[in-house]
Amino acid sequence: MSNVDKPATGLEIAKNEADNLTKIGVNTDKGTGKGGANGHGVTPTAAPAISIMDELAILDAPGRLRHFQKSLIRAFWEHTRQCFWSEEHFSEAHTRDICNILWNDVFNCFIHCDTEDQSVNWYLRRLSQFEKARKYAVKVGWVSALPPKCYYGLRFYNEQTAKGQRGSFHYTTKWLVADEAADKRMEDQKLLKKALISIIGKKAPRGLDGGSDMTQISIYQYWQGRVKKLNDSVLLAQFEEEVVASLSGFKSYKNIEFASIPVKMSVPSKM
Repeated sequence: MSNVDKPATGLEIAKNEADNLTKIGVNTDKGTGKGGANGHGVTPTAAPAISIMDELAILDAPGRLRHFQKSLIRAFWEHTRQCFWSEEHFSEAHTRDICNILWNDVFNCFIHCDTEDQSVNWYLRRLSQFEKARKYAVKVGWVSALPPKCYYGLRFYNEQTAKGQRGSFHYTTKWLVADEAADKRMEDQKLLKKALISIIGKKAPRGLDGGSDMTQISIYQYWQGRVKKLNDSVLLAQFEEEVVASLSGFKSYKNIEFASIPVKMSVPSKM
C-alpha cells in the first residue's frame, strides 16, 4: 500500500476532476438510496450529452453545489483507489457504481451540506476516517482490502457485523467519533485554561474591542458567554467551579466584590 497524501491532495484531485464530472453519473435524488447498482447503490444515470462547461453555465446555485459535491466524490475515490487498489483496473461503469455507493453510503448524499465549505468539511472528515482505516491496515499487515463495493457498501457492512467480521470502511466510524470527541474535550480544556488566565490576570483577550477598559467582572462575563455558546452544561459548571476556586470571594458575577465594579452614580441635589 502506498502512503495516503495530505487531505489537500484530495481537493486538488477534485479540481482536476472537474472535467470528468459528467462521467460520474451519480443519481443525486435524496429520496432514493435503497436498491440499485449490484444492490449497493442507486442505478447510475446516463452521462449528459452536453459539455461540463455548458451544463454549469445553465445550472442554478444548488445545481452547481451538487456538481461540486460530485467532484469531491470522484476525488475521494481516486485518492483511496491509489492507496488500496492502485494495481487494479476499474471500468467507467464500475467507477460509476462505486461513486454511487460513496454518494449514498459514505457521504449520505451530502444531505446536511448546504454550502461548499460544509461539503469540504464533510469530505475531510471522511478522508480522515479513511486515513485511520489505512493506518490500521498497515498495522495489522493486511495485504489487500475488500473490493470497493464491499468495502464502502452499507449492506455488506451490516452483513459483516451480523457475522462478527471486520474489514468494512464503516467499521472505523466509531474510531472517528471517539477521536473527534477526544479532540473536542482537549479544545474545551484549552479554552477553560485560557479563560482562567485571562480572568485571574484581569486581562481581556488580545485584540478584543474595548478590552483595555474591561473590568474583571466584564472579562468574566465575556468568557462565561464563550463557554455558554458551546451548549455544554458540564463544561459550564466546570468553568464556574474553577473560577470560584481560583478567586477568593468570587462566587458568581452577582456576588463579586463591589470594589471591582466601576459604578457611576448621579446623586440628585434635591429630594
